[in-house]
Amino acid sequence: MTSDKHAKRAARNLAVREGISYTAARRRLDEQQPDHEWRVLPAVACATRCDSSPHPGYACRAWRPQDAKHADFYLRRAAELPSGRARHIAETTGCATGHRSEDTVLLLALVYAWLADSKPQLLRPAELRAAVEAGDQAAVDAALEPLDRAAARWLSKHPEHWWKHLKPRISAYLASLDDREFPHDMIEADWLGEVGRLARRWDRAWVEYTNYNGYPDQDGVSWMGAKEAIDLHLTARHGGHNPGTDVRLHDGRPVRVVEAEWDLSGPPVAYWAVALVPRALDGRLISSLSTDIQVRPGDIDGKLPAPADRLPFS
Repeated sequence: MTSDKHAKRAARNLAVREGISYTAARRRLDEQQPDHEWRVLPAVACATRCDSSPHPGYACRAWRPQDAKHADFYLRRAAELPSGRARHIAETTGCATGHRSEDTVLLLALVYAWLADSKPQLLRPAELRAAVEAGDQAAVDAALEPLDRAAARWLSKHPEHWWKHLKPRISAYLASLDDREFPHDMIEADWLGEVGRLARRWDRAWVEYTNYNGYPDQDGVSWMGAKEAIDLHLTARHGGHNPGTDVRLHDGRPVRVVEAEWDLSGPPVAYWAVALVPRALDGRLISSLSTDIQVRPGDIDGKLPAPADRLPFS
């Protein structure tokens, strides 16, 4: 239907509703028309918002990694927040396979979304665009490192931290999305659509049901894999001991690294580790049931040789 037909229908409806003539209704509607003309403009991607003067006749929109069509798919995915980056970290560290591996990707993506939304100063859009268009994976990782390190500082394998701090913050962030107005920017709309899909997966994980034993149960979200994945990624870039590494302290005690603590730059500033004790059967070192201890890098004397048949965290 053309715009003239729309105008005629609106005039007829107004004439019937107000009890006036068709001509008077058309005149009133014409007077209410805005003094500008709506036009559909092609869009051009910019690293930051601008006044469109560099590209007259084109609308300005935010640049996205998928705009770099010549770049490698995996590189573009590594730069795409939140889910693409989460998938990249999980796959390159070997944490995207096995039991509850999708929980690792889900939790990483949610932490990335929360941090990118609440702390935009962690993002470097111009640097990230230059890295993607240059096809440089190392530069992409460098541009996203502030966000990676912030995620590493919030993630933890300690249950108390998960239940008291991280899980409530993620739930509060997802609940706050319901109060947002519908965005007029398509980039923001795409972002909220993706985070909304993650939120639905998160909500389904905490729905209570009756298990096959007749007891109430929840699937929940496994939180330990996300911390291991981000620690492995950062130690590969900056050095340090990976989770599961057996080391000996200067006082002679053998311990096993559980997770790393990160600052704004450089290698880990500390580790959480668990003491190792000899097994009575064959004297092999196994994890004790003691509480994790905090270890500084300077306290470590060196690595212990790991048996070839030892399973991780056995």
